[in-house]
Order: sequence, then C-alpha cells, then structure tokens
Amino acid sequence: MKWKNHVEVARAIAKALGLPSELASILVEGSLQPDREADKVIRIGRRHMLYRARMAHHRADRRFVMDLLWKARRARLDDRDADALWCLGRAIHYVEDLSVATGPFGVWHDSREKDLAGHRVSETAILAGVRNSVNSPHFVWECVRSIAPHPEPSAALFHASMYAAAISASVMGDVRPSPRLVGELRRARRRHKLVFLPMAVIGALVLCGLALLYQPWLGLAAPVLSASILLADREYVYMRVEGRWFGIGAGLK
Repeated sequence: MKWKNHVEVARAIAKALGLPSELASILVEGSLQPDREADKVIRIGRRHMLYRARMAHHRADRRFVMDLLWKARRARLDDRDADALWCLGRAIHYVEDLSVATGPFGVWHDSREKDLAGHRVSETAILAGVRNSVNSPHFVWECVRSIAPHPEPSAALFHASMYAAAISASVMGDVRPSPRLVGELRRARRRHKLVFLPMAVIGALVLCGLALLYQPWLGLAAPVLSASILLADREYVYMRVEGRWFGIGAGLK
C-alpha cells in the first residue's frame, strides 16, 4: 500500500477508538515505520548459515506480526499507551500489506498500489472491525491467520481496514479481565494441578524406573513424556494464553 492508504487507515482507526490527537499521531507514525526502516528477520541460507533479511511486507511472517501485537498488548497492560500504539502501528502496516495481492514475484506490486491510492478508506469497514472485535489473543491470531490477498483494489482496502481495525480494538481493549474469565482460568488451573501434573510426574518416574532396570535411554524420554502430558491439557493451555492477554500470571489462586 501507499503511505496515503496507511495514513488514512491509521487515522480512521484512531478516530473509531477515540484516541487523542497525540496518540493518534503515534499510531500513524508507527504504521509508516516499516517502510522507513525495514524490519529484519533471521533466515537460514543454502549452506545452513544464518543471515538477516528484510521482512517482505506482502508475504510477512505472521508469527512476527503476532509478536509485534503481543508487544503492543504488554505495553498496554503496563499503561504505556504510546509504546503500545507504536508497535500496533507497525503490526497493522503488515496486516494491510498482506491484504493486497501483488502477483507472482510481485509483478503487479506497483500497479496495484497505484490503483489503491485512488480509493478511500471505508468507514463501514472500520466500524465493522471495531464492533465485531473480541478482546482475546486467540481472536487476534485468527484474524492474522485469516488475512488473504485480494486482487481487486476496493476489496483489498476494505478487508485491510476491517482486519486492522478489529485487531487494534482488541489490542487496545480493556485490560481488566472479566469475572467469568478469572473463574474459568482458576478452574482450568486447579484441574491441571490435580490431574495432569500428577500424571506427568508419575509417567516420568515410571520411565526413569524402567531406564534403571532395562534401557538407560528411556530416561531421556521422561521429560518428553511429561511435557506431552502437560500440553495435552488443551483447555488449560488455551486459558493460560487468555490470561496472559490480561496480565494474569501464575500467581492466580
């Protein structure tokens, strides 16, 4: 997308979220930062050598985008809204670029961006994103995963605006967890400690015993078995990530 599009989307989101002008400017500047100074990622070359490469905007690593959104959310939890909006702006830049189809090897990149520059941001898309947003990291990740490139300029800009707005509303959403979330996390943690943790310990002890009696290498499998049992508690793993979104750590009783 052209800077014009990134700026218009960021300003529309800032207006929908009711941000003061100073914070709105930070969001706008953050959304332009990836074009001003390219983000670098670690790649593995043909000879298995590590090197730093420029992040491809229209084929950005979605895990990298999610990492930026987690940084933004952590800053939000620490009441550092300026830092949060800076990271959020950088993330939605990639969200918007991922919505634009540039063709094989980027052959249509320039023509698509030129076409996009002639379109205006849809207020309907921004409001739809904000209204349907869910204050949850799983919702944000599902949005990031679901972004698809669109060859038609108006559709690309509409979806880019909607996803960027939905993600922004979630990241900058309320930092206070609902009583229901706290209760569900407490129940999941209690079940994890009473059922899965003892199973993991017992499994590891059994393997260690077998290692002493028969094959020593079985002892190496003990931590793998324990980790597999703990991760099998999908409900707890899910709720733990939800809790992190609201700053709920291991200290919850």
